[in-house]
Amino acid sequence: MTDGQGIPGPRRAFAERFDLLYREAGGPLLRSVSAAVARGRPAGADGRPVRVPAQRISDWRGGRAVPARFEPLAAVLAVLIGEARRARSRPVVPGLYDMADWRARWQQAAGSPAGAQAAGEAQTAAKAPCPYRGLAAYQADDARWFFGREQDTAALVGELARCLGGHGLLILLGASGAGKSSLLRAGLLPALADGALPGSDTWPVAVFTPTGDPLDALADALAGALGCEPADLREAAGCGPRAFRETLLRRLPEGRRLAVVVDQFEEVFTSVADRRQRDLFLGALRAATAPARGGPGMLAVLGLRADFYQDCLDHPDLLDPLRRHQLALAQMTPPQLARAIRKPAEAAGLELEEGLLDVLLRDLGLRNWESGDRPEPGALPLLSHVLLSTWQQRTGHRLTLRGYRLTGGLHGSVAQAAERAWAGVHPSEHDIARHVLLRLVRVGPDGQDTRRRAARAELLAALPDSVCVQRLLDGFAAARLLTLTADTVELTHEALLGAWPRLREWIEQDRSGLVTHQRVEQDAAGWAAERRDPALLYRGTRLAPARSWADADGERFGLSPLAAEFLTASTTAEEAARRTEQRGRRRLRVLVAGQAVLLALLLIAGGIALVLYRREDHASRQANAAALMAQYENVSADRQPGLGLPLVTSAYAQDRSAPGAVAALASATGSQFAGAMPAGQQGQWTLAFDPESGVLATAGLNGRVSLFQPDRRRRLATLAPGTGGAPPAPPHPAYAREAFGGIAQGAPGPVAFAPRGHLLAVSTSRRIDEWDVTDPRAPRWIRAVTEQADAVNALAFSPDGATLAAAGNDGAVRQWDTVSGRFRTQPLQLHSPVLGVAFSPDATTLAACARDRDIRLWRRNGSAEPRLLRRVHKASVIHIAFSPDSRMLVSTSDDHTAVLWDVPTGRAVHTLTASDVVFDAAFGRDGTLVATASYDHSVQLWDVKTGAMAEKLTGHTDRAMGGAFGPGGRWLASAGMDGNAVLWDMAGAERIFSPAAKVRGLALSPDGTLLATGDDNGMVRVWRRRPDARDGRYLRLLQQCRLPLPDGRVWRVAFSPDGRTVGIVTDSPLVWLLDVRTGGLWQLPVGVEDKDHEWGRSIAFLGADEVLSTDDPGVTRIWDVRTRRPLHRLNRLESRALAADPRGRFFARPHGDRLELLDAAGRLLADSPFPTGVGVGLVLALSPDGTRLAATLKDESIAVWQVRAVPGRPVALTPLATGLRRRSLTGLEALAFSPDGRTLAAADDNHTIQLWDAGTGQPTLTLTGHTDKVESLAFGPDGKTLMSSGDDCTVRFWDLDPDDAFRRVGLAVRARTPRKR
Repeated sequence: MTDGQGIPGPRRAFAERFDLLYREAGGPLLRSVSAAVARGRPAGADGRPVRVPAQRISDWRGGRAVPARFEPLAAVLAVLIGEARRARSRPVVPGLYDMADWRARWQQAAGSPAGAQAAGEAQTAAKAPCPYRGLAAYQADDARWFFGREQDTAALVGELARCLGGHGLLILLGASGAGKSSLLRAGLLPALADGALPGSDTWPVAVFTPTGDPLDALADALAGALGCEPADLREAAGCGPRAFRETLLRRLPEGRRLAVVVDQFEEVFTSVADRRQRDLFLGALRAATAPARGGPGMLAVLGLRADFYQDCLDHPDLLDPLRRHQLALAQMTPPQLARAIRKPAEAAGLELEEGLLDVLLRDLGLRNWESGDRPEPGALPLLSHVLLSTWQQRTGHRLTLRGYRLTGGLHGSVAQAAERAWAGVHPSEHDIARHVLLRLVRVGPDGQDTRRRAARAELLAALPDSVCVQRLLDGFAAARLLTLTADTVELTHEALLGAWPRLREWIEQDRSGLVTHQRVEQDAAGWAAERRDPALLYRGTRLAPARSWADADGERFGLSPLAAEFLTASTTAEEAARRTEQRGRRRLRVLVAGQAVLLALLLIAGGIALVLYRREDHASRQANAAALMAQYENVSADRQPGLGLPLVTSAYAQDRSAPGAVAALASATGSQFAGAMPAGQQGQWTLAFDPESGVLATAGLNGRVSLFQPDRRRRLATLAPGTGGAPPAPPHPAYAREAFGGIAQGAPGPVAFAPRGHLLAVSTSRRIDEWDVTDPRAPRWIRAVTEQADAVNALAFSPDGATLAAAGNDGAVRQWDTVSGRFRTQPLQLHSPVLGVAFSPDATTLAACARDRDIRLWRRNGSAEPRLLRRVHKASVIHIAFSPDSRMLVSTSDDHTAVLWDVPTGRAVHTLTASDVVFDAAFGRDGTLVATASYDHSVQLWDVKTGAMAEKLTGHTDRAMGGAFGPGGRWLASAGMDGNAVLWDMAGAERIFSPAAKVRGLALSPDGTLLATGDDNGMVRVWRRRPDARDGRYLRLLQQCRLPLPDGRVWRVAFSPDGRTVGIVTDSPLVWLLDVRTGGLWQLPVGVEDKDHEWGRSIAFLGADEVLSTDDPGVTRIWDVRTRRPLHRLNRLESRALAADPRGRFFARPHGDRLELLDAAGRLLADSPFPTGVGVGLVLALSPDGTRLAATLKDESIAVWQVRAVPGRPVALTPLATGLRRRSLTGLEALAFSPDGRTLAAADDNHTIQLWDAGTGQPTLTLTGHTDKVESLAFGPDGKTLMSSGDDCTVRFWDLDPDDAFRRVGLAVRARTPRKR
């Protein structure tokens, strides 16, 4: 369809442009586009709804038709343009997203006659050999067509030459579809045959794949190469590596070597079920290639998929060869691909139409030859197949663009060829064809599917119509979808698994059924191989699901006769056992019926046995729980919560009354530790949060990046950064980071998310990759941004996301445009390796730090000269970060410090000193806290205003390398060399206020909706909270005020019974009232004699109208809350303790050796003596219902009284419990009753909180977690939540419900075990 001189006419131009838009939209399924149009409900000019069938869209795309009306086309264009914009905001060609431009092109195409092709294109194609092999690998006979891998062939031969002087085992690594098989067969073998190595032209050569029986495959291949019987070699291999080596050397001609190529070596791990056979096979290979005088007798090259690299590392026979001889096969570069496309055509006498090569490379994602881009993984077999298909559509001796389009293009040719083959299958044979294809796939439960080599006899025997099966095999082989040998059948390439939607859909629809089918077939084969051993039959829980599946879906999945026989035999054996059991029961019933007395005795004995069994089971559970808690006691749980908490949860699951387990669970709820998520790889050293989704990305030293969902503590995906999105050459297992921050070759460097989220930049060695993580379970590689001159040590996006900056190990900071991928400016040169880089949030400044201890700031308004911050650090500056308001900068260093800088003045404000190297730092969301990660295994939280350490978080078992705050402010994540990403909940169990100060005052309103705190900075805050909340996530600041005092340290706070007023006493004689609704603050009149000593110590409300306060000398003052006038002043007493009834009936205070209850006028209502010889301490507490009263005593014990009405008196005191004491409790500071008065909590100087049963005086829980003295306590209205504050500058929330605590702590514990996918 041309206009004159070969220029595409309007119709063809329209079809090609429509195809371009379709591919830019991601190549969606035709039926999904048609469904999207239907969901949009567009209407035509006549008002009727527009419907566009999938076939019509296919005709438009293939140029077979032009839309008759514009309305259907516009509806389809709206869907495709929307998808294309989502992937790329700017069109690849002008006007691609413009609807007016599309209308003009449609009008031109609709007005142009279809025409016929040029007369020359109608000529019959001349017979010419096909130089392309489609999905099949190139063989040694195809060496004349094998181009593009000359350098890799030379490198492989060179590496093999190094093996001549030592170990003869070489491993070729590459991604699936990288061309390993073709390189080995059509590159290496012809080179050896041409004498590339001394004497290699005379070497015997053996080529094989391991299959399910690798020893047989090895023996057969070597016997064929040496001309001997395989039985001797097979027997020798079964006897061990040494016997195999000696047998092989005897068979080898004098002075000659044997060359062995083991293709698809990963089958050793996927197809070999018998571990002993695998070990014998690997031992035989290792022994045969061991060093010897004159070099190894056998050279072996193993072709291995890179994603099975870890499996090799785990086997001792492969570890040493991996260290000595391995070669990574990268994806082909644009020049190599061009040679692989053009040269075979030239060798076959063919020519490429002008532009075809460019279109092919463009469809491979290579838009710029000079950029160093490489195709996506798995693209090479697709390219080979589309070239084969284009050759089949050639015109004469020319491979044309039209022929390429007819194949469906790069991503559609395999599917099109497969669908053509499928269309040739009669509908009555579809089920058999489906079973044939699925039997050639090894389906993995985790989505890692591979092709499976099957015996032809197996397929013919397993399916009902062997003639039909043979016909199908021949048909699929003719379409080059299958590769047939005399005995075996397999898919031509694993690329077919992802490129043919129909096959992929079959697999995904029935994945669990296919896995079950494979397992049953495999177990049935093992049963048959062991001469139908009854011990291998299924029983009980293994038989039931397999039998259910076979009954429901066995016929649909094509269950083989052997597998059906296996299940039938299992069922028969199960039924026989059941019948035997039933016969025994019948005999027992007959016996019991005849001997009633014996029955009674047996029942009694059975009852006793049951009781004993339950006791024994309970005792066993108690013993297990005790053992677990003993282990917990030996673990430093505060420093290693990830190790201690699993022991606690296991102990609680065994015995809910296990001593210490409930207390440990409750203590854990007061900790910020929220879980250690293993990345399943080596040490983690850098991390970042997605600002949009909150997904956490961490990078480890083994070359992979892990994505986590913090809320569920779950690993979602693992990225393989590096060339073209494929796994790079795995790094050395050892940590190879240089002292100044250079990263190990091949390991991932820093990671950074774009400010708008979903775009992740990852640096690996000298490469920076961009990933789309919109769907974090299926991240998509976008492109490689650049190729660095040296390693990248830090990455940073500008606040608008338009610029990506990288800190280079070569001493340069480079900046790229994130849309075009081009340099924005010339590199900023420093005098030493650049270790850190950061943009200020206001986008005005770019900062960088280097090994030379300097920090440089560039203004982004075009100024070329940086501002230099004076050197404060004594060693390399590793990392820098800006505060959210851009006014502060933090830097970390090898000198064990982090420094806070004032950016406008360039002055160092605070130096934060740690006990080891401070590697990373990050500011909190509001800029009041900064977190640092240190080599001392901890993460420290620092108050930005004061520079004081607010908290030290311990949860890593090795160096902490990175820290980052989540976008919502709740999560702080840290990464460490222990391989974990640790989460810290910054808004749940603990609250840290800024500026950091001791929190002595804490009170909860009677309805539990308000929380008041007061600290040493004189700051009083009132928070709105959910009454049923068990942590601090739902606090909302309602009022905040600072007391107008030079030294206004708040000592205690208290709520009025109606919750409208907060009373405050401070380290001064002054007493204050705060109106919660208006924020009004009033000072109560106090007449004092000694302002330096009469400081307030207690405050309480006597009903809603009166407030009481005591001071250090023991003076009690009473005011009217409404008028704020003083009412009474009681004489000096020995203690400052005070408690008041919220209903206004009485207040309590010590007097001499007695405890007194007085009314508002100071009249005595009741009293009770203290235990003999023991005076009262400093704290009193009254239960919320006014029925129980507790007091601390000077002997560090606690006494409890019952408060009740008696005839003739309003109230009376009755001692309830005395001598409540724990050895660990010293300096009791606070008491609090639960709402029902049954539980009493006490806090002391030893940082612990003890709970008692107030009725019995028995201790129930000990809570640990505070790192300094605990000052105040308050129970939530449900009695299941306890709040505490103290001198460690924190307010903590403790969950006292054991089951709820078990659930919350269990979530953190489960983070250590990744969910199976």
